[in-house]
Amino acid sequence: MKTITLMIFLLIISLQAFARDSLPEVLFQLEEKDENEALAWCFQVAYKLSDYQQKLQSGEIQGKNEVFCDVPIIDSDLIRGYLNKNHTNELITDDQALETIFKELEAEYPCAE
Repeated sequence: MKTITLMIFLLIISLQAFARDSLPEVLFQLEEKDENEALAWCFQVAYKLSDYQQKLQSGEIQGKNEVFCDVPIIDSDLIRGYLNKNHTNELITDDQALETIFKELEAEYPCAE
């Protein structure tokens, strides 16, 4: 019984190490969030921006996106990439992160005038 318990314990430890190694790299510190919380924040922002973009394009909501246009589905890797590029080894606030994301989206996907 002790052998089985030890094997299960070692398997769990191995899986935890594998999960940690497979997480996307976060090179910035977002307020007091740990790495997992920062990844979750990036996912939430990407979801909300993509949802807004899709609703505009479908006509579900009225208006025009005048900040960034023709953006494909925004995913958390894109958001994390922008923050890694602009804030490596920096402690930033949520507001600073959002400002960077919008600046990068506007530069990469400008609206036609």
